[in-house]
Amino acid sequence: MYLDHLVAAFSDVLRPNRYRVEFHVPFANGETQTESFSYLCTEATFPFFTVNTIESWYNNRTQSFASKIDYDPVSFSFIVDKSQKILTFLEQWRVMMIDEMHRMSYKDEYAGTIDVYLVDNLMVDKASCKLINAYPINTDSIPLSYESNDQAMRVSTSFKFDWIEYNIGSGSLSDTLKRELTGISEGIGKVKDSAGNMIDKAKKYFA
Repeated sequence: MYLDHLVAAFSDVLRPNRYRVEFHVPFANGETQTESFSYLCTEATFPFFTVNTIESWYNNRTQSFASKIDYDPVSFSFIVDKSQKILTFLEQWRVMMIDEMHRMSYKDEYAGTIDVYLVDNLMVDKASCKLINAYPINTDSIPLSYESNDQAMRVSTSFKFDWIEYNIGSGSLSDTLKRELTGISEGIGKVKDSAGNMIDKAKKYFA
């Protein structure tokens, strides 16, 4: 543990406490609503996958082959501020899935996307993952106690999703590099133009 702290203090590493989260949800008006609760999100998950395998007889021996990808549900914890915006957001999402008459909606009417970004100390995006067809499956009850008067109220929610799109080693980092390369290219272009003008002047002078 001490080594982890030492490496984090002196190395250019990503840290688990530097992230942001965005939710993109199709609400009843047909438009996608984007909400970022990064300042309230105290815990998040950057998910990866499990590869399931099957066994088959091949080349005179039993071999394992990748058959499908599975994803575990992801969990997020939020601080509940006085506006209770996160609670309202989760309740609206729940109503879109199953209303008060217990009528179910079609999946494309409530499934959204969740973007999880890993950022550096300058809050520049370094990696991200997009959770496709995500929706909440469990919101924990909030414990209440008179002994918790110095603590912030929190709510935790788990989400299922169908697929992940990763953007690792690119994103804003590549955008920054592209801008730098564009600047270099423009600089080279200016040098070429300047050199061309000097050559034209020299030709006229010695003509």
